[in-house]
Amino acid sequence: MKIGHISDLHILSLKGTKFYEFFNKRIIGGANLLFNRKNEYKIEFIKWLIEDINKKDLDYLVITGDLTNLALVSEFKKVVELLSTLKIAKERIIVIPGNHDNYTKSAYKKKLFAKYMKPWMANHAELKDGEEWPIVRVVDDILITGFSSSISSCPFCSAGKISKRQLEVFDDFAKKNSDKFKINLLHHHLPELTKRKKFMDGLRNREEVLEYFSENKIDMVLHGHKHKNSHYKVNFNNYDINVYEAGASGRLSINHEGNWSIYNIENKKLVSTEKRFLDFKTKKYIIK
Repeated sequence: MKIGHISDLHILSLKGTKFYEFFNKRIIGGANLLFNRKNEYKIEFIKWLIEDINKKDLDYLVITGDLTNLALVSEFKKVVELLSTLKIAKERIIVIPGNHDNYTKSAYKKKLFAKYMKPWMANHAELKDGEEWPIVRVVDDILITGFSSSISSCPFCSAGKISKRQLEVFDDFAKKNSDKFKINLLHHHLPELTKRKKFMDGLRNREEVLEYFSENKIDMVLHGHKHKNSHYKVNFNNYDINVYEAGASGRLSINHEGNWSIYNIENKKLVSTEKRFLDFKTKKYIIK
């Protein structure tokens, strides 16, 4: 099975947005976008990414959060428009939210992400009314679980947390499917951090999450958040968890090349990884 992994699209659209919608945390993100990011995240780059994905004949695609910049309704509508051009069937795509997708308390309370991303949130788990996470898919000999680590946080914070309920639902599915190749998706990164960095930018209940992941012998964890394409291992309770990060897949500047990955899994093993980067000179995705 060929699984594509993209993340941190940071799609911006201000169409129809009112000025008063920036009287909150968005004023910080808006300033950062204006002065630092406006030329690095363009809709044109996302279209190039989708064109590249559509050429690869993927069996599955996972998107690990930060689809929007400021969690504006106009941005979610643009995300829907762009994702609808993917040639992969919606039921073979999983999207999970990042910290930017719940950027304000209002977006979080209104559940804007779930409202607009619903076509890509098909779930094999029977959740309670009002619950959206985790997304669980059993596909042949692979179990994929998508968590929401996205919370509404304070200004200058981008931390996350996975609820106890999500972990319990996952635990039940993982034990029933212990013979399958298990892939977990979340937005936030998993290295050990200082208390301050964990509170500001990390996964606040990291140890609790790793307890569940190690106990159920997870084969792969895929995440985004830090805008780097990397592979590292986290040892917890004497079990090595393989963690793969997708960078900001549609970002382009002289210092940042958009990138995404393709994982080829056969007979419950990861047999190959292809990393594709948006080359600054040619404006095309190439293998590095």
